[in-house]
Amino acid sequence: MSDLELAFVNGVVLDERGQRRADLGVAGGVIAAIASPGELGSADRVVDATGKWLMPGFVDVHFHCRAPDHPEREDFASGTMAAAAGGVTTVLEMPVADVGVSTVERLVARRRLAEADAFVDFGLFAGCGSLSPNEITGLAEAGAVGFKVFTHTPHPDRRSAFDGLWLTENSDLLRALELVRGTGLLCAFHSEDESLLRWFADPDGPSDSPGRRYSASRPPVVEAMAVARLGILAEATGARVHIVHVTSRWALDVIRAAQARGVALTAETCPHY
Repeated sequence: MSDLELAFVNGVVLDERGQRRADLGVAGGVIAAIASPGELGSADRVVDATGKWLMPGFVDVHFHCRAPDHPEREDFASGTMAAAAGGVTTVLEMPVADVGVSTVERLVARRRLAEADAFVDFGLFAGCGSLSPNEITGLAEAGAVGFKVFTHTPHPDRRSAFDGLWLTENSDLLRALELVRGTGLLCAFHSEDESLLRWFADPDGPSDSPGRRYSASRPPVVEAMAVARLGILAEATGARVHIVHVTSRWALDVIRAAQARGVALTAETCPHY
């Protein structure tokens, strides 16, 4: 029997070194060897990967599961099966749930739900909007991978789902970042300026298109203003800040300016942007 149980040959490997044609061998369920084409040796099973990419499993750092309150939309089983089908081997779930995951008790319950249903590895974000030093430290010690804050108030019908997940005042955001910095974890932000959202909201907008009305209330300045103050607060506190689903060039320019100053500010976006 060969030392390798599985070999992928004639593919293009993509890793931290870049891309190259190579053969990849698996033993014991893990990648055991990457070799130049034809130099891998024998394997119990060989897969011809001609015309294919060979990549490590992806990590989806922004995953939402709507169970147990809305399992018909998605639960950990359906969401992580879809992740696995797309090559995602780890998901990091944001803390919006039936009740916002902003206490240790809720984090533990959330982990139990995921452990029972998930088909891939997972991590859990937590909310730090309580501004409780004991709770935030406890969440980090209980295994939270990071914290999440929305910088605007939630819809009245969803306040429970966002409990402990939102802050709008600069002083509260500063305090939250000081507390999170003490845990060594990062804080991710859904960045929209509350006062500008209210300013641009038009109750007399086109009633035939809620989507257009929603979009009209969120021009790029709403996001850019929120990102700008978070960059300043990150620099003031030394905390690690991450901006989720960046939607505009303006916000990206603000992020780059902060990074040029040495601020620990990172960002992500989505394909539809």
